Amino acid sequence: MSKLAVKTVVEQLRKGESKLKNKLLLKFKTLLHRLI
Repeated sequence: MSKLAVKTVVEQLRKGESKLKNKLLLKFKTLLHRLI
């Protein structure tokens, strides 16, 4: 694999990670609002 290919894969993984984190944060926030 070329360096460019590795770079793009890493970027895709990072984007996926941030999306997952955002989803988890939203779920957590809704749970907190229900508790309050």
